[in-house]
Amino acid sequence: MNLLNEEMKNGTALTRPCVLGFDEMKIDESYCYHSAEDRMYGANKQMLGTFLRGLFSDLKQIIHFEFDAKMDKNLLVDLLSQLHNVNCSVSAVVCDLGKKLEKDYS
Repeated sequence: MNLLNEEMKNGTALTRPCVLGFDEMKIDESYCYHSAEDRMYGANKQMLGTFLRGLFSDLKQIIHFEFDAKMDKNLLVDLLSQLHNVNCSVSAVVCDLGKKLEKDYS
């Protein structure tokens, strides 16, 4: 959010309106070893990605991602609050409403 905050400080009335989008994606459940960190990653089934797009500008930024998580009211309100604090004006929230999301949010 710090990078976004710097961008919005110099923003105009046309650069502040944004659209918040999120998508849940199925990912490969295999494990991966990161030798430089000497750490294992993996065994996750889903990834939730949240991004911000400018409504009238070319802004495009990932603002949150999490493994095996769902978008819920608390997370959405928290993200909207953080965006408000950096002077982003969120005009819409969108998602793809795939089969899983359609079941969860209908």
